[in-house]
Amino acid sequence: MVMYRHRDRRNHPEFERQTRQIVGQVLTDKVLPASFRKMPCPVRVHYSWDCLRRLLDAREAGREVKVDSILLSSDVDDELKRLAGQCCEHIFIADRALIEAEFAFEGTTQRRSVNYVVAYPIPQPLDLARLPVLVLDGLGAAQNIGQILRTAFHLGVTSVLASRSVWNNLGGRACRVSMGWLYFMDLFLGEPMSDALKQLRQRGCRIYCAEDHFAEAVKPHEPGDRSGWVKVGAVTWNTRLSSSLDRSVRTKHFEAGRRAFCFCLVRGGKIPA
Repeated sequence: MVMYRHRDRRNHPEFERQTRQIVGQVLTDKVLPASFRKMPCPVRVHYSWDCLRRLLDAREAGREVKVDSILLSSDVDDELKRLAGQCCEHIFIADRALIEAEFAFEGTTQRRSVNYVVAYPIPQPLDLARLPVLVLDGLGAAQNIGQILRTAFHLGVTSVLASRSVWNNLGGRACRVSMGWLYFMDLFLGEPMSDALKQLRQRGCRIYCAEDHFAEAVKPHEPGDRSGWVKVGAVTWNTRLSSSLDRSVRTKHFEAGRRAFCFCLVRGGKIPA
């Protein structure tokens, strides 16, 4: 149960030991780093029945998503207990008041709640990425990350290159905001990001960057150049992208709290309403 405890109350050596054990079960051929913050596979508490159902869908589609344990509220009905049993053998049941007081700091304490410990995403070699690739850097808010992932997935983007700061925020909040579509995406750790971007360029990839400032306007592709690789980042609400984008590029804007994001998908693609 240490994985669900509030960080101020947990046994930190035991928490780190169990986290390393879970990562070791997923990445059997890797030597784990000495630094706990450099873990190659995030182990976090995820939550919500919608996300758990989507996790099962992802598994049926052949995705590898490791669930170590599940924490259920005692008021959960039998049907939901059977659903949880399809994901994992290790199931804890506790009174909702106890969950609210002692557990699920990173999860939920709502009535009939579910929290579960997940080891995801599992890092992969960048050369396995399918275009277009979404590159995320400089984002610290899990809600913003989740909104970007959800919209990107519905634009047909399933490959995501993330910096370490973004990687470490791929937890329950980001997954919940993504509506569980995180489980259907291939994520790649850019560490260092400069080397990862250089690797993309060596593959002939064109990279667009949405920032709150830039030296020059985004220019259209050269004739016949349709490499189709995209970088999307956070932009401030008053940012304007150049109107000189190539005609094959579509954009989607939406407000996310006090931030806004722009998504570019080369070669068209249906934009969700």
